[in-house]
Amino acid sequence: MIYFGYYLAERGLVTAAQVLEALERQHSERIPIGEFARRTGKLTDDQVLAVLNRQESDKEKGAESKPFGQIAQEMGLLNEQDIVALLEEQAFRRKPLGEVLVEMGAIDKATMEREFAVFSRLPGGR
Repeated sequence: MIYFGYYLAERGLVTAAQVLEALERQHSERIPIGEFARRTGKLTDDQVLAVLNRQESDKEKGAESKPFGQIAQEMGLLNEQDIVALLEEQAFRRKPLGEVLVEMGAIDKATMEREFAVFSRLPGGR
């Protein structure tokens, strides 16, 4: 499997550092799963806060840091199907890497779109 950022860097259209920065931006801009759970009515504000408080409490105790969904499941607030659906929604709403690279000025939109069209036809292009 080939990833689009790797493909662009291999073609010399962006640098590896630009791809890493774009991935960091993409990650930092994602909407937290707790927010999706609240927006979809799977959790109330108080339940989201309870999970976040438990996460923080565990961190302060030096315990292993667990993902929001795992804690919510342990607390009986979400089931595995809920978590999968929320994670899929989170991934679906993530801004595409090419768009982030364009916003950064690492590549122009026309070049990115042209290269993505080529890339998407490659075996294993993802």
